[in-house]
Amino acid sequence: MRVVVLAVLWLIQSGSAPLSAQGISTTAIRGTVRAESGGVVEGSRVRVVNLATGYANETRVRGGSFLVQGLPTGGPYRIVVRGLGYSAQVMDSVWLTLGEGREVEFTLVPVARQLDTVRVSASDDRQRLPSAGGVGTSVSSRRASAPSSLVPSRPISVLD
Repeated sequence: MRVVVLAVLWLIQSGSAPLSAQGISTTAIRGTVRAESGGVVEGSRVRVVNLATGYANETRVRGGSFLVQGLPTGGPYRIVVRGLGYSAQVMDSVWLTLGEGREVEFTLVPVARQLDTVRVSASDDRQRLPSAGGVGTSVSSRRASAPSSLVPSRPISVLD
């Protein structure tokens, strides 16, 4: 009986060792993005790049904050925040350690210029082909009767 109890205790202890080695190996960056005036800059893009590996992850600001998860530990990381009408803000040399939830804050400064209105208009001046439905080219009768470099000057041999 004593041997059975020892065997069960050994199985329990050795079976739990691999489980303790399987832990979390990534970390996250959480942050807030505000305008210089204090307002929220909704929809701004946040891009996190590991400069050592080139791995990049991008998200958008929702409710004034963002969260980028699943980042490998280490670094250096670069965090870039861009919002329409604001100058981009960059934070370099960010290093992440296991178990650390890094919190950052960004304040976006408005660009001191007014965005212009772009007007797009189009017209359909092309002549419609009679087939009206596929790709085609219109060729005038003058062009069709002119000698062409596409027509061979000597007969083509046909092999049977």
